[in-house]
Amino acid sequence: MTITYSNSNPTQKTFIDNQIKRYIAACQTSLVDMLLKKEILSYDEILNLYNDCDDKTGSEPQEIYEWYLLTDNFIRKELLKLGEPILDTAYGCWWGRTCTGQNIVLDPTFWIIYQDIINYN
Repeated sequence: MTITYSNSNPTQKTFIDNQIKRYIAACQTSLVDMLLKKEILSYDEILNLYNDCDDKTGSEPQEIYEWYLLTDNFIRKELLKLGEPILDTAYGCWWGRTCTGQNIVLDPTFWIIYQDIINYN
């Protein structure tokens, strides 16, 4: 069974929340949006901006609502495997969150990454 926030136990929720706190430094949406608008950073630098990853012709880019500063290369790689947008530059590495309106712990992204671990808790 796939474990999500709604069917998890308190230990699993705490584990996921701790992982988010470990790997997500801060929401920096205003900063990243400004850097993109001023062309200090480029949309061409966003990995997985398009769902098909490589072919930009005829496909719509993922809509990014929030940018979160990542603290570790491990989570960057895991998010890339899931097809999540990543902006990795000399200034920092950010995850482009494609959903909004709820706490990250409710988002399925981290639950998917840690599914094998939380199934044992």
